[in-house]
Amino acid sequence: MYLFKNMVFKKLLFVLVMCSSHAHAAYECSASAVHSISTGRYSLINNGSDVLDKQTNLIWQRCLLGQSWDGNKCLGSPQHLTWDKTLIAAKETNVWRIPNVKELNSITEYACHPMVDTRFFDINPDIEHNMVYWSSTPNINNAKEVWVVNFSAYTGEIVAVSAKTYAYPSRLVRNAP
Repeated sequence: MYLFKNMVFKKLLFVLVMCSSHAHAAYECSASAVHSISTGRYSLINNGSDVLDKQTNLIWQRCLLGQSWDGNKCLGSPQHLTWDKTLIAAKETNVWRIPNVKELNSITEYACHPMVDTRFFDINPDIEHNMVYWSSTPNINNAKEVWVVNFSAYTGEIVAVSAKTYAYPSRLVRNAP
């Protein structure tokens, strides 16, 4: 009986160690992987609060809707809103908008997890467990759905459709002048 308990304990310990090391490494970019986004593509502007994408000529908020940049990191919690409320919140800024699905997917960095370059897009793993973000692109096959991008996906579909009634955070964008 002791041998059986000892084997179960060792297996449990192995799983916990593997999961914790995987979780620790989960918010880093692989140095050995081929990056899908070139290193010179982004520039920080407006005291580091915004990210200029030189390839698409878009300016991204470094923090999610509901957060603010303090010069070192994003403060506060991202707002998790339904799609309709996110549209209203973006419109109320008078500057920013929800990106369409192609724009949002364009910042996907496949060599990283989450799949975004964390040197430019601040990520707080303590509050951002589910990294599915709204796009402005409705599903033409179902008026109750909209396209989203899942930056936490390891494999499979990172672009998917979701019901508009779910609550997700948003990374807002605007066109560069």
